[in-house]
Amino acid sequence: IPRGGGVAVIVVYTIGLLLFQHVQRHCQAPVIPLENLKLFWPLLILVPVGLIDDKCGMPARWKLLAQVAAALLAWYYGIRLDSLFGLQLPLWLSAVLTTFWITFIINAFNLIDGIDGLASGVTVISAICLGGIMLLTRNQAGALMMFCLAGACLGFLRYNIHPASIFLGDTGSMFLGYMMGCLGILTCTKMATIPALLIPLLACGKCWLGGCCSARIR
Repeated sequence: IPRGGGVAVIVVYTIGLLLFQHVQRHCQAPVIPLENLKLFWPLLILVPVGLIDDKCGMPARWKLLAQVAAALLAWYYGIRLDSLFGLQLPLWLSAVLTTFWITFIINAFNLIDGIDGLASGVTVISAICLGGIMLLTRNQAGALMMFCLAGACLGFLRYNIHPASIFLGDTGSMFLGYMMGCLGILTCTKMATIPALLIPLLACGKCWLGGCCSARIR
């Protein structure tokens, strides 16, 4: 079974965003801020590593190093946790927490990719939930990025449900984990309350537990 489904998801997601950026010039649609688009630069690290791992295999320590490097680059470009429980974080602690969060979410999605449809299904549900929260906080551009991600995974899910005819591979699972980690941070930064810190984790965690429990039952 081929493991190149992640490439298709990445291409479709990117095309969707580019098409919307083109359409918004002719209508009253929200524009995706340049700060949000900066989160694509760390993918220049993650995507090649995922492709190499899917093709030839790669030691886990090198993959982890690439994930940490991508997370640090995302922090450098402004995708970061600046405050915690209303307290402003020093730069070093912000870098540590942001790197840990993004790396944790990447590996969580990477680990659940062994079950047909689980990683893409979790992303669809979580992205819709977080997109709805962004709409409530009037972050329309962020909601657009979430809904585009959900749409790309929903189209792929048709071929990934049991029996799967194609897999995400490490390229796709790390991409989904990275995007959910970064977009989750962007969701939190728009909300100043303590529960906002738990929203991305709860949105993903309920789906992870449900998928793992159903897999154990089968």
